[in-house]
Amino acid sequence: MSIHDYHEAVLLNEAVSFLITDPSGVYVDGTIGGGGHSEKILEKISKKGIVIGIDRDREAVAYSKDRFKKDVSQIQIYQGAFEALDQIVQNAGIEKINGLLLDLGISSHQIDEPSRGFSYLKEGPLDMRMDLQGKMTAYDVVHTYSEASLADLFFYYGEERRARQIARKIVIWRDKERLDSTTDLANLIRGMSSGRFVNKTLSRIFQALRIEVNNELSQLKTALKKGDDVLKLGGRVVVIAYHSLEDRLVKRFFRGEFLSFLRQDMIEPVESRRFRALHKKVIRPSTDEIARNPRARSARLRAAEKIR
Repeated sequence: MSIHDYHEAVLLNEAVSFLITDPSGVYVDGTIGGGGHSEKILEKISKKGIVIGIDRDREAVAYSKDRFKKDVSQIQIYQGAFEALDQIVQNAGIEKINGLLLDLGISSHQIDEPSRGFSYLKEGPLDMRMDLQGKMTAYDVVHTYSEASLADLFFYYGEERRARQIARKIVIWRDKERLDSTTDLANLIRGMSSGRFVNKTLSRIFQALRIEVNNELSQLKTALKKGDDVLKLGGRVVVIAYHSLEDRLVKRFFRGEFLSFLRQDMIEPVESRRFRALHKKVIRPSTDEIARNPRARSARLRAAEKIR
């Protein structure tokens, strides 16, 4: 496996410049993937600085451990969900950290590997697990969720207008024949869609299934709360999101409020506003970066500093 199997680190310079406040500090890369951001952090910190890398994907962990085998005195890499970052930080012998980085994108390795089942463009099993030890797959969701649950899933997590019609079609079809592969599901959806919008519909449905299988929004919410717990005063959180659900949750967390998971009109208050945004508008990749790395086009970065 090579570095090209993982996506080029998105908004690399922007993310690291916001993240690092103390060159001798401790920084958590909660989604280490191929290690692009961690490598940049290591370049910017002193010999006293430490990086803790986390990833749910065992393949990513194995790759990054090999990539940074010469830097073991400064980087510790753990397999696990970033929602457990407080326990991982404690296991690393650290009490407080100076910064937390979360790049919420899926790696090119995960997308391009048909056996992982993330892409409707490649035939593979309906899997979509980021952690292959996880029990629930996209196949389970498609074949066991009720019509109403599927419709809610596609509407709230995929923001798909035709959620009810697609859910109904899936339930009717699965009563007669199984949907075993990504191609089976994609063809079913293509059969009821038309024109230039079909790929957007497919993207939304596959996004919704991936979010559900990996419990992504719940994990992000927990990670932000626990990041707050282990972050020093003046420490920073940098998040790179790739769709509006993630971005909205992060924005409202920095404001001192939270989205519920499945109802976008319901907000849970947080005790008090604990962060100060470090920029006025969301930061997006430059046209040059998008031309170099088209998968960066939907990225949006938010950074904030802990003030209480």
